[in-house]
Amino acid sequence: MIKVKTNRFWENLSSFDFYNMETEKYLAVLPVAAVEQHGPHLPVNVDSKIVDSLVETLAEKLPAKSKAIFLPTQRIGKSNEHLKYPGTLSLSAETMRVTLMELGKCVASSGIKKMMFLNSHGGNISVLDIVARDLRIEEKMLVFCVNWFGFGMPSDIYSESELKHGIHAGDMETSVMLALDPDNVKMDRAQNFVPKTVELESNFKYLGLNSGAKFGWQSQDLNAYGACGNALLSTAEKGNLTLEFASEKLLEIIKEIESVSLDLLSEKIGR
Repeated sequence: MIKVKTNRFWENLSSFDFYNMETEKYLAVLPVAAVEQHGPHLPVNVDSKIVDSLVETLAEKLPAKSKAIFLPTQRIGKSNEHLKYPGTLSLSAETMRVTLMELGKCVASSGIKKMMFLNSHGGNISVLDIVARDLRIEEKMLVFCVNWFGFGMPSDIYSESELKHGIHAGDMETSVMLALDPDNVKMDRAQNFVPKTVELESNFKYLGLNSGAKFGWQSQDLNAYGACGNALLSTAEKGNLTLEFASEKLLEIIKEIESVSLDLLSEKIGR
């Protein structure tokens, strides 16, 4: 078990601590996750488990001079694309927007104006982008949206097809869960969950999930089991390498965000 520095966590600080902090130097990191179905072989806590593991690692590895502190994980996100499957918990986009705005305003009222959303679920991205801009407008906060999976994967671990189409409970997420929580991975239920996106790629030039013409979808539109990707290829070794790669990238990102001044924002306009 990693021993983490207690002063890295918002909820371990007192009001007295906040009063005496040079808050203009601090970065508040809000982990944002989801509790949703991940096929027949993975538990519904995949996204929460991943982000909690990364936070634990980051809290341990951040240099002593870093002023990053971690808020409690917002575990329930916008997962309505998975609502056909029991076990999924979801907020509406509006409820999530309001919730994150309220949390952001609490951070601002504590004197911290720089914030980072550390996200582990693709369905949250559009809401986080809106909230980041609204907090800039309403609270003059500098807010960054960071997806743990947004900076690539270790080379030569996952196939090109898997990186493109294995977007949910496939090789990557199953490997990571084999590394983090193998007792809750049911590999006897795993299979190659071929998603509809493979067919779309073969038949169309522009239609898809990450192409010029995206469509609104739910998980069952892509695969009846609610999973996309070849979970049969998964190993704990690949999962550990993936987490190590992600944590190193996130350490670099936090360093860059901390180096940026609030002066990046401007109220001046040309006339």
